[in-house]
Amino acid sequence: MTNSECILNPGLFVKGIPHEIFEHYRKNAPLFRDKDTMNADRIVWNLVRYNDVLAGLKNVQVFSIQNHNELHEQTNSFGDSHHWHPKAMSLLESPEHTIHKKRFSSIAKKVNTDAYRVVVSELANELVSNLSNRGEFDAVDDFSAILTSQIVCSYFKIPKENHEFFRRLSSVFMGDTLLNAEVGSFSVYANKCPFNINETSPARNAMDMIKNYWGDAPWLDESFVKTADRWEVEDLGLQMFSAGMAGLRNCITMGVYYLSLNWKELKDNSNLWLSNIDLITEEIIRLTTPLMRIRRVLSSDIEMYGQEMKKDDHVFLWLASANTDPTVFQNPLEFVPFRSPNPHLSFSSGIHSCLGFSLARMEVEEVLKSIIINWKKLELVDSPVRFKSSVVNEISSMKIKIGA
Repeated sequence: MTNSECILNPGLFVKGIPHEIFEHYRKNAPLFRDKDTMNADRIVWNLVRYNDVLAGLKNVQVFSIQNHNELHEQTNSFGDSHHWHPKAMSLLESPEHTIHKKRFSSIAKKVNTDAYRVVVSELANELVSNLSNRGEFDAVDDFSAILTSQIVCSYFKIPKENHEFFRRLSSVFMGDTLLNAEVGSFSVYANKCPFNINETSPARNAMDMIKNYWGDAPWLDESFVKTADRWEVEDLGLQMFSAGMAGLRNCITMGVYYLSLNWKELKDNSNLWLSNIDLITEEIIRLTTPLMRIRRVLSSDIEMYGQEMKKDDHVFLWLASANTDPTVFQNPLEFVPFRSPNPHLSFSSGIHSCLGFSLARMEVEEVLKSIIINWKKLELVDSPVRFKSSVVNEISSMKIKIGA
């Protein structure tokens, strides 16, 4: 591999996940070192095989989450602006993480997910119907970004006039912070991160707004609503309005993409596709892999593949590579709509698995169902355009043509 093909080079991901490079490493170097693009002085380990990534996700005693996120480290770049993050992040570290996660457990309860399904279905049907006569438009800006904002804001009972604010907040956090993409006026802030400013930052205003409205949100535990402190509000908002919205937005966009590629077969067998919408959703989430890698820090010395890894070394667990490992997934690069089983790692695994995975699955299912039922024609005009990032599989635009 040449230096320009460093797996952490964001340029490699502009055309999509570089599957051929992951295949090379899975076969020839399942554990390798590379220079961290976030810290030029740091060398990080990379794991790419499914079984190794899964083991790393589940072994939180060795592959620790503590201080793994560079956005929360005290660095010269960020200075004192992150003074509150250590407490916020400590809530996510073992064993405190289990206590903290229980506070949010109502998000993942199936009974609440099922109860909210009708709301998501109504939002999806309304937007899908409104777009039916638009002809050609951008599947990201005109569809998935708007719908995702409506869905997530509805959890917190945020008024419609504020939905655009939260949509842009999500875009600027994932875009400006991780993808070096400018989004609106938020970009004027230092380091382009709305969470590292001060008490009047966009994020601060957003979290205050959430606290004002979420008392009527039925899926949140009443005791949590009454007792949540600043750190928990910050963390919940960060997850739902950045990671949650970005991940959902990309899964919906790629759902439209894969439906368009299989539209004739789908329409000829629509009942079959609708009755297996859960399997189709899992396959789309597998191939999308919104967060392509997760960082961990070793809590002790270990040896893997004959190489010594030291305590405090950083390790990237490549979910994108694990999700296309041919030892687990037959024809891994193909969209197999009824693939089963489908043990993908897009939502991570173990104690630090995605908090909103039940909601995400349900949301994508309802959106896909609405598209299949309401749109008579769906064609891809332009291939998905991706941001330059080796962290998130973020799509900026995708032109489609539809018909009712």
